[in-house]
Amino acid sequence: MRPEAVTNAVRHADASNLWLQVTLDGEGVRLVARNDGSARPAASSPGSGLVGMRERVRSLGGRLAVQAGSRDRLHHRCLAACECAATRMIRVVLVDDQTLVRQGVRGLLELVPDIDVVGEASDGEEALEKVPELKPDVLLLDMRMPRLNGIGVLEALSEAGALPPTLVLTTFDDGDAAIAAIKAGAKGLMLKDVSLGDLAEAIRALADNKTAFSRH
Repeated sequence: MRPEAVTNAVRHADASNLWLQVTLDGEGVRLVARNDGSARPAASSPGSGLVGMRERVRSLGGRLAVQAGSRDRLHHRCLAACECAATRMIRVVLVDDQTLVRQGVRGLLELVPDIDVVGEASDGEEALEKVPELKPDVLLLDMRMPRLNGIGVLEALSEAGALPPTLVLTTFDDGDAAIAAIKAGAKGLMLKDVSLGDLAEAIRALADNKTAFSRH
């Protein structure tokens, strides 16, 4: 967002000076851009340059606020402030014994700007090592794996007090397995034929302490 803020200040506000401030807090990354250019009332018109910024911020799950201040005594111009706040990155660990599935899911999630796959595990035992170490916001967990299955992972992490919000991914529409997973601590369940959009929304829901279940 910083290049867009600079470009807009030069092209549309006739600014001589620009101040950028980037901060990281509990809500995410916040960018505040201030300039000493002319404040223009048509901030939402296509020619103002803000429409593209607003769409870019919205695609990241954030918000754009534009404010014109009082006239500056030194420059005799209005001080304009543009604040862009993007939501935090959701850290995900992916557990599945099939390499192709892990690579495929990871590749798709890399297209989602607010989701970051920070680790993988190929079976339940490896998951018990990776999850406490990486402390993800959301765990994506396969049900059927060698050495230790999904239920075993849920129970072990829960007993250790290290179970993050967990979305179980399965190829089978098995009601008994779903009930067992929920009893073991899972917060959501999706079939592996879920769309990327629905998967991303489910991950965001779990990161917000909500639940998510397949529509099938």
